[in-house]
Amino acid sequence: MLTKRSLTIFITAVIIMSFFIGGCSGKSERLYGLEPDAVVKTAFEAAKTKKLAAAVAYIAPDTLTGIDEAAVAKHLTGFGLADVTTANLLSVKTVSTRGNFAVVVATIHQENTLRVSMKTIGLEKLEGEWYIVPMDRIVQDAKYRLLAELLTSEY
Repeated sequence: MLTKRSLTIFITAVIIMSFFIGGCSGKSERLYGLEPDAVVKTAFEAAKTKKLAAAVAYIAPDTLTGIDEAAVAKHLTGFGLADVTTANLLSVKTVSTRGNFAVVVATIHQENTLRVSMKTIGLEKLEGEWYIVPMDRIVQDAKYRLLAELLTSEY
């Protein structure tokens, strides 16, 4: 009888602790009130320092199904996970904003190489905050039709 009670207390404590830990992660790592270019810079720096949980906080929540660390690095830099720590963000510029959508162009240099890439990044404003939308999601989801038009238009 005493063992069952101890086990019940232990399981209850574990459940309460998991709720507490779950509530303390994710959104607390996000800075609020950032403009689209600042969102990209902040997410890039988080990924570069291998704080991928913080970087994920800047990706649109409804696009996160099935996303892993390699996908986060690819969305933010255009390079793989192994290359993200040696990538440098040269410039970030918001080129278009319409309603709740924005397009940012980031210039990224890979250290010790001549490799430079221009990455076009789409963002969506949700509840007053800007979030990065993965490119494959923009193409597939009809919700992002306006964002796809912004990405394909000339700046």
